[in-house]
Amino acid sequence: MSLNQPAADKARFIIAGKAEVDHAVGELELRARVRGWMDHEAAGDNWWIGTFTIDGRWIDCASMDDTWRPTAAKQTYALDVCRHLNRAAHGNGAWLCGWIGHTEFYMLWKDAEGDIQIPASCGRSWRELRNWNVEVWEKHAATMLVKWAEHHKNMEYGKGQQKELARGEALVVKTGDGT
Repeated sequence: MSLNQPAADKARFIIAGKAEVDHAVGELELRARVRGWMDHEAAGDNWWIGTFTIDGRWIDCASMDDTWRPTAAKQTYALDVCRHLNRAAHGNGAWLCGWIGHTEFYMLWKDAEGDIQIPASCGRSWRELRNWNVEVWEKHAATMLVKWAEHHKNMEYGKGQQKELARGEALVVKTGDGT
């Protein structure tokens, strides 16, 4: 069974399985801007990424019109890591996990509004990664969230400087002539 994403992103996410998660990021926000981000990050390589919705459904999208998949073992690994992070280290957002090609484990953290805030990749070999348990990723995720919060706090954004891109808020870029 597949779901069609809003036409603006033209991404399709596949539902497969359920899990308990503690994050509160809505499905539309989870889906927002993922395809374009991953196409850019993968730089022409194949990719696959997904997450669990609030009600525990797995949704994913992939390159090659959603047909590319890593091996079954790598898919299971990503689901296990994602399930754990969205229970234990969601940081009031949600983690998406997947693969770029067959060699790079990839994670995205989206804030409560669905904006991508933390991308993280790991190019360690599958032989090494498959021995890492989910608690290793929880420690990495917790560290990334603390660093992101510190950075965000230090930026001292003004109210008009923060944009919720995933919710359709426009980012205004001024040109050199002030327009």
